[in-house]
Amino acid sequence: MLSNGVNKEAALKLADFVLTEEIQSAVLTELGGFPGVSRDHISADLREKFKDIIPTSIPFFPGGDWEKAVNDGWYRAVAPNVDPNS
Repeated sequence: MLSNGVNKEAALKLADFVLTEEIQSAVLTELGGFPGVSRDHISADLREKFKDIIPTSIPFFPGGDWEKAVNDGWYRAVAPNVDPNS
């Protein structure tokens, strides 16, 4: 959490707004993304509508199974001249 920013109150207000049911529902319906909150915090009708595509678990990063693949992709596509073991 931001602890030393000059706009801490504004940042907290923005976070509160972005995490509302209204905005998280728009993430699903208008952006086609995954909500940033537990699906328990979106409306029952949207949970039902998207039940077949809601994953039961989300990989995490850093760490987990994705780390090796992400790092490999980074060194191949972005930093091919950098030794990953350096």
